[in-house]
Amino acid sequence: MSGYLGTEIKRNTANIAVRFREIPICAYHLSISEEKRIYTTRDFLRIYRDMIVVREFETMLLSLKTRGSYRGVSYPLKKSIVTDIGREAISVGEAYCASPADDMFSSDKNIGDLIAKGLSAIEKMTDEELAQIMRGHQEGSVLLPLAEVTDKRASVKDVALDFLLYGLLSEIFNKITGFCRGLCGSRNVYFIPFGFYPCNMTESDSAGLALGAALYHKNCGSNGCAVANMSADAVCDGYVWETFCLASSGIFRTQKSLGLPALFVLNRRRDVDETESSVRKSAARICAGLGTEMMYAETVNGSDPLAVIDAVSRKKEILKRGEGAALLEMVFDDLQETPNGADPVKIYREKLIRGGIIGTSELKALEEHIAERMAKICRLAADDEKSPPARVVCEDSAIFENMDGEKRTVRKIMPEVKIPKNTCSRLQEIRKKRDASSENENSYQIEDAVFESVLDRMYRDPDFAVFGMTAKDETLAGLAEAVDANRFFRISTSGTTLISCALGYTLKGGSALVSLDGAQTAISAVNILIRQISAWRLCSEGRLSIPLVVRVPLENSFSAESFLSAVASVPALKVVHPATPYDAKGVMESALNGATPVIFLESKGLGNIGESCEENGVPQTAYTLPIGKPSLKKEGKDITILTVGAALCSAMKATALLLEPYGVEAEIISARTLIPFDCEPVLRSVEKTGKLLIVGEGSERGSFMSSLAAEFGELAFDYLDAPVVVASANDETEIIRVIHNKIIPLDGM
Repeated sequence: MSGYLGTEIKRNTANIAVRFREIPICAYHLSISEEKRIYTTRDFLRIYRDMIVVREFETMLLSLKTRGSYRGVSYPLKKSIVTDIGREAISVGEAYCASPADDMFSSDKNIGDLIAKGLSAIEKMTDEELAQIMRGHQEGSVLLPLAEVTDKRASVKDVALDFLLYGLLSEIFNKITGFCRGLCGSRNVYFIPFGFYPCNMTESDSAGLALGAALYHKNCGSNGCAVANMSADAVCDGYVWETFCLASSGIFRTQKSLGLPALFVLNRRRDVDETESSVRKSAARICAGLGTEMMYAETVNGSDPLAVIDAVSRKKEILKRGEGAALLEMVFDDLQETPNGADPVKIYREKLIRGGIIGTSELKALEEHIAERMAKICRLAADDEKSPPARVVCEDSAIFENMDGEKRTVRKIMPEVKIPKNTCSRLQEIRKKRDASSENENSYQIEDAVFESVLDRMYRDPDFAVFGMTAKDETLAGLAEAVDANRFFRISTSGTTLISCALGYTLKGGSALVSLDGAQTAISAVNILIRQISAWRLCSEGRLSIPLVVRVPLENSFSAESFLSAVASVPALKVVHPATPYDAKGVMESALNGATPVIFLESKGLGNIGESCEENGVPQTAYTLPIGKPSLKKEGKDITILTVGAALCSAMKATALLLEPYGVEAEIISARTLIPFDCEPVLRSVEKTGKLLIVGEGSERGSFMSSLAAEFGELAFDYLDAPVVVASANDETEIIRVIHNKIIPLDGM
């Protein structure tokens, strides 16, 4: 056969095609007789009880929101509360299969998931474990008020049930007696001892968090897994698709470490023409593009708790074998939108009666007991004297005062590495640069300082991982030689995906560095910095440890200032911007040691500039520099120049030009770390010089520099001989021009 340009083409007659495995749809068809051989009467009843507890809790919230009362308790709930009545079988079925070591990530629309996970943890923990949790949490502030409503003869597990409901409801009511002291509300509530993590405000956010938590489980050898509950609509979010691709990739599949123990659950409301056992369309088909196993995707009847238990149990076996991640699509009816839809509580109740498992009167007694118990909890949580409202503190000084003392506790085991540290080829190259520094001060640079600090952390902290975005980043070149992909990997994906995965990793107990490819990528990830990282640190008053460093290389002044302005106003985030190798290494070490999220800004324009401010150069051993303290780089008596980022280099050059021929001695202070910022060293300098110029990159209007100028204009008012001036200066001549025009007229200029 003649082909293109007359070339002879030989066709292969074999049947070659990309083939896909089947995606089962509602494959659970066991009869009640078969189910009775799997579950005991107690199991059947426990599942029903948990479904009733979830249903009654959400019914209570809906009643308080729409009517302002519930079973005689008056408490108008004016805040936005989203209930998910009709999804009880999914919540309880998932949790039934969960161990206390498993993690649950859900949105604020799935409060039932939190209750069900708590009930499952209570069932599987010992009385001693439960008693320790209840007594120890917040000095017993959640447990103590329950003495008024709990039966003195109640078992520890019964008390724990009241503890769960009261702690959660008090949190929703923003009471001090809530699990998070009333600061999280329903939006971000969490209780890690029972395995549920902060709720997310969008349906997509759970994906990356669960993947990061699963990576931590894999790295530390835990038997637990991470479950992400999302709306089926979340698959339209590119960030979720990226997470699925990362979870399915072979990047973590080494001889020792196989797939990640992550289970993604898509919750889809049943279409009008679908029934409990037939599905017209499937969101799970998205997995056809994800590897040969297609994440073991399956669509399940989410109105049947036993079908959910069956599917989740099978997927967990896959995860335990290291063959994950996996995905389930749960189909259910939202009974608020479709009142005549499939009611999982009603269907399961009829099954128990029809199967002769329990009688109608016993079920009614159980339902009434739970409703009365819920009313007692509601009455107690609504009482402002017994359950006082929370008080929110938002001042920066108070925020960082609570958080600054934190140091991450490192597990005392040897980290997994591939080679001895001293044999790392990149480290050997850096040491050659260090030896040459006496002859060429530009040899040892910021990227070398950052690498040394990160590599040292890899060999000291077994739970430290680096999430990289691009192979073009030379700063991290050489890490792959030292550690496996489960502790360092670089993949082309969005900053949002990387930060979310790293956040999930740190919530579980690890520490992480995320290395982005620039400010533009970082700006797109500001959403997660605000909605999750910052919000959770504030809501937990710093108790929720997030040892996460986000490294942002800055290519140009405009993107640098845009991103800096975006994150400088975000509470509970620390922002650092070192401009010398000495500062970069010491500040990075401090950032990696702490438990507070840090944005580490790194100007690429300083890439060829070495250490010139420290006479003894950069120490080879690890050292720390305090975050929040500016650094005096040169003493002077006539004017104070406070620099932000790479402007330090221009300012240092300007000092020589100011001294000769103008005779002006400038004092140079590098901000070094921006948030928080200790004003005292600058104030002492301005008291001496009487003049202050703040120099940085990017736009002056609305910038971080302008914020500093406003603050010093107030704090240093009594010392100033001239107004505080802000300058965006890319070279030393511009700095001199600004000083001449606005602060000190220079003779002969």
